Amino acid sequence: MWVPHWQELADYIQPRKSNIAFQRSPAQQQTDLMFDSTAPHALELLGASMQGALTSSAFKWFGYRIRGVELARDSELTKLLTECDRDSADALNMSNWESESHEAYLDLPCFGTTAILIEEVPPQIGRPPGQLRFTTLRPGEYMVDEDAEGRVNALFRTFRLSARAAVQQFGPGLGENVYKTALQNPAQRFEFIHAIYPREDATLLMKGRLRLPASKKPIASVWVNVADQVVMRTSGYDEWPVPAPRWTKSSGEMYGRGPGTVALPHIKTLNKAVELKLKMWAKKVDPPVIARDEGVAGQMQLWNNGITYVRDMEAIKVLDLSGDIQGADMEEEKMRAEIRRMFFSDQLQLQEGPQMTAYEVQVRYELMQRVLGPTMGRVKVELLDPTLERVFWVRLRASDRNSPYRRVEQWCRANNVPLDIEYEGPLAKAQRLQDSIAMQRFWQIVLPLSQVDPKVLDKVDMDKMMDIHAESVGVPPQIMRSPEATEEIRAARRQAQEEQAQQEQMVQAAGAAKDVAPLLSAISSTGGGTGIIPPGAGSPAITSG
Repeated sequence: MWVPHWQELADYIQPRKSNIAFQRSPAQQQTDLMFDSTAPHALELLGASMQGALTSSAFKWFGYRIRGVELARDSELTKLLTECDRDSADALNMSNWESESHEAYLDLPCFGTTAILIEEVPPQIGRPPGQLRFTTLRPGEYMVDEDAEGRVNALFRTFRLSARAAVQQFGPGLGENVYKTALQNPAQRFEFIHAIYPREDATLLMKGRLRLPASKKPIASVWVNVADQVVMRTSGYDEWPVPAPRWTKSSGEMYGRGPGTVALPHIKTLNKAVELKLKMWAKKVDPPVIARDEGVAGQMQLWNNGITYVRDMEAIKVLDLSGDIQGADMEEEKMRAEIRRMFFSDQLQLQEGPQMTAYEVQVRYELMQRVLGPTMGRVKVELLDPTLERVFWVRLRASDRNSPYRRVEQWCRANNVPLDIEYEGPLAKAQRLQDSIAMQRFWQIVLPLSQVDPKVLDKVDMDKMMDIHAESVGVPPQIMRSPEATEEIRAARRQAQEEQAQQEQMVQAAGAAKDVAPLLSAISSTGGGTGIIPPGAGSPAITSG
């Protein structure tokens, strides 16, 4: 049911993946149905924009957090989470995540559904445990099923491997026919099935994640050799290993639909229009010829320097075909603009000319967030969350007892709180920037009022405003002091101010005493007179002799 639709989408939007309903020969032409490349280019732009805004390796795009716990910036738990963030990011960067996720970002808007298989690479000499390998599954080679909550929890995949590659991956348990073929014709390809589904009797409790044998893990993994009809390997996964996001999903359907489905009528119309225009263009450049019956002696020589003998000079004429190529060009540009709009190119395309300012880039991300916000939410839930959860647990199982992963997991279990993921890419920051923008506008109103009545500032919690603003714009938490450290600095400042005030009072008192000293000396030298300084004024009373 879905395969013919996916095949049509691939033919017009992603021709390099057009072997869905049938298998093309290697190096066979894949663009035989395409006469215009607007749709593939628009898809490339959308896929690159999504990867750059969500999961680019050029910046830190995620971080582990503890739900419901407000952490001090320099607390031990925050340091552990930061170490987990760094290690998980390094594991992704050392794997093929960048290339395979890009394929997923192309498949998702084109076909509406994609899936990435996340496997742990077996440890070898020179390769430590906990390494990851990602595989974006080809459209049409897998089927999915959902649980009662609409989440993909089962996947059945068919794929082909050469006999030599199958022996390397599965060993002697591969099957007799394929194993013998690997010795005689190792390049011959065979079909295999990989089934991933939840085991009915398995528990999903966290305490069982570290010690369950492969045959008892909550997610079953069964590999089948179709040619020999044998089960080659039965193992399992501790968590769901195949995130399968959908762009949008209709009620009652398990597969999604993306912008490619919406734009397909325009794409096919544009391709047909370009095909007809090329035919018209060819007729304009090399027009057909009409000849009077028996007006030509022999065959017409229409090539360069050819001589045609005619009985009448009016026997041969060029057939004048009227056609408005300029009008066709205008209609084509309208169709191209519509296709680009359906793939959000008008919102994603950077302006031509001078380099964009930081503010213009931020506005672009805000626009992208408004346009793709609902889809990005689905991508987060169905792709990024399962991926990072899988990365966390793979790295935890490969770590030692005192690793930050183990200590964070023990802390969460002891306090009965879940571990959350916070996204820090440009698009996520643009979503959180609304609080910062609101505070800036609020401050523009408050500042003039504070000039009239400074008491209005008593209403504003400056420390809380600084924390929210720093979090909104993505300030690294390492540069922000904790409340305790901030209070120590303020206490030291108050003490220094008090000491300075006491020193100023002492200096003023010393200055006053210096001014009075000559007068006292003069009075003492005269030796008489009435009391000048009354008793109780801070110095002995002076009376006449």
